[in-house]
Amino acid sequence: LLTHLHAVVQDPVAPRKAIFLHLIGNHFPYERRYPQEFQYFTNEDICTPLCDRLSAKQKAAVNAYDDAVRYNDWFVDSVLQILNGVSGRCAMLYFPDHGEEVYDEECYAGRSFNHITPNLYEIPCIFWQNESLAHERSLYINPQMPYCTRDMIHTLLDLFAVSYSEQDTCRSLFRPQTVSKP
Repeated sequence: LLTHLHAVVQDPVAPRKAIFLHLIGNHFPYERRYPQEFQYFTNEDICTPLCDRLSAKQKAAVNAYDDAVRYNDWFVDSVLQILNGVSGRCAMLYFPDHGEEVYDEECYAGRSFNHITPNLYEIPCIFWQNESLAHERSLYINPQMPYCTRDMIHTLLDLFAVSYSEQDTCRSLFRPQTVSKP
């Protein structure tokens, strides 16, 4: 996928483009979400308060999940390295579709509507813009702002500098905000 991304980014035939990558990410089964060479974590690395209550199989799931996250982070970093080579305006917005509970708050792994924990809904969002875009119009996300990904269309419209009659800029991650400087 990274080879194809690099080719598409460098393609001069279509200088303006929006590229969407939908990753499988860290969905169960976790041990199938990364190549073997990314196996890294061991039982000594587990830092959940539930660690003493976990079986060997549950600890293996925690380690596999952490390895999957590590691989996903490597992949996102690789995308950023490719995009960093773009000379024109360029940005990346990354977010997973949901989180997973993996023996942190509750004694289960996966997603359950019967056992809702913050890990299921509090997901990371990474925004990066190159200097060319920042010089033209710097976009800023308040990391403390609550946000629901169902409003992502409004954020994407802001990012692409597109407007239409139904657009609600108050529902964008880039909505105008007062930024206090230290």
